[in-house]
Amino acid sequence: MENLTDLIVLAQFTEACHTYGTASFESIYREPACASWILAAAFAIGAGAFIILSGGLGSGPVAAIGTWVGGLMGYSGAAATNAGLALLGGGSIAAGGFGMAGGAAILTAALTFSTEFAFDYTFNRAMSGYDYRSLAKSSKGLPTLPLPINEDGPNAYQSGMAVLEEIDRSPVREFIEIIGCRTSISACPEPILPYEIEGNRQKKIQQAIEAIKESLPKEHDDQAKAHTLLSLLHFVSNDYQSAKHYAGLAIFEHVEAGLDEADRTLPAFIFATAGLYDKHVSHSAYLNGLKQSILLEPDNPLIPLMFSIYLDRLIHISDRRSWDDRVLQDSLREVFRLMTQLNQQDSGKDVRMANYAALLARYFLRLKLEQQKIMALVLDPDIAARADPAVLTELGRALTTYITLLNDAKPVLETARKTAVEPVVGAWMKMKKSMEFLPLTGNSEEMDHGQQMHTFSQLFDDYYADLPRLTCLGVYGESRSLSDLAMDLQ
Repeated sequence: MENLTDLIVLAQFTEACHTYGTASFESIYREPACASWILAAAFAIGAGAFIILSGGLGSGPVAAIGTWVGGLMGYSGAAATNAGLALLGGGSIAAGGFGMAGGAAILTAALTFSTEFAFDYTFNRAMSGYDYRSLAKSSKGLPTLPLPINEDGPNAYQSGMAVLEEIDRSPVREFIEIIGCRTSISACPEPILPYEIEGNRQKKIQQAIEAIKESLPKEHDDQAKAHTLLSLLHFVSNDYQSAKHYAGLAIFEHVEAGLDEADRTLPAFIFATAGLYDKHVSHSAYLNGLKQSILLEPDNPLIPLMFSIYLDRLIHISDRRSWDDRVLQDSLREVFRLMTQLNQQDSGKDVRMANYAALLARYFLRLKLEQQKIMALVLDPDIAARADPAVLTELGRALTTYITLLNDAKPVLETARKTAVEPVVGAWMKMKKSMEFLPLTGNSEEMDHGQQMHTFSQLFDDYYADLPRLTCLGVYGESRSLSDLAMDLQ
């Protein structure tokens, strides 16, 4: 997980030509010609993407879900599968201590449901204290933002972009084509290639940072653009403290220049996400930053990636720092409320479906982890450990968390299902008034949405149906011996 690989895919989003402010997502990722919004949607998910493909996720139901989610983002083929799997949250599990193969295995287990004891999730939750370096290093395998595309800006900005242009991206595209055909890293002629590319890429990014710093402008709006690029480059380099610092400067310069809030969505997002790495995290403040970055640019096709970037870091840091479960649960609820607010701004249906799929996948991952923790605690052959009051406390906590996750996932699933059928139902209701005999039908895209929502609905039903087994008919292990509970689970 110490090396990253950019999977660089081009996706076109053609729309009316207009200009946003100096630090919106569009101003950084739209080509200067303004004919279309071309995004280098680089999912920097490290070697995990290739492990996922070679570890059994290159085909089957999980890959189908990944391909569907990637398709919602505008990709096709192997690019869609890689992009979709990156959005589903396996990276946060891998970064949390299970490794790349473990992350792929747990993602498979979470999205294909079983009651088998698949892995031991009872490792010590307690950490030795706040350790920024450890958090940043372990985050290197998580999805990140793309490198910028638009070259327009002050001299300092252009100097940085000139260095970034020297990054050779063609070998990455070639590598994608190889794994897309063979679906196995072992089949590639040079498996070390991704690491070599990432090493060279990081060197160029550092050179770009130095080039920008050497010629920083004096005007507020120009400084804002240059500081935004600095914050972005530090963010993709996993230097979250510097990323937050420069994002804060960019926001300040925007205010001083009298620019609108919609002109600074990119630094707002970086400031909010990088802030999760603070020693003392202000969750409400950073959630407000996330809201601003999304609601002020609701037509941004990178929004599903933004949610995934934020959620993966939130979950990863929560696990590593042993935050109270309620902190993560409250944050997930707030993210769902934000997604609902975004719907009210009439964002594209594909973007909304990708958002809900990303959030639901993380709920299923958390449910799987709690399920496995309960089974590990009960099935531990060490009888003395079962009698430990701390074990009983942890068991009760895991069961309570499992129930809370089910309750919180339900409205997300219901909203996603309604979103999946909205266009079909709306068209059908209009048709029904004049042509009562026509059957209810939908196009292939809407049918695909419905099929994938059926998959998610079945997963939720399976996890819900497993609740009596895990709680042993509502007994949390306090009034019965854990040895009896173990017999029930088996």
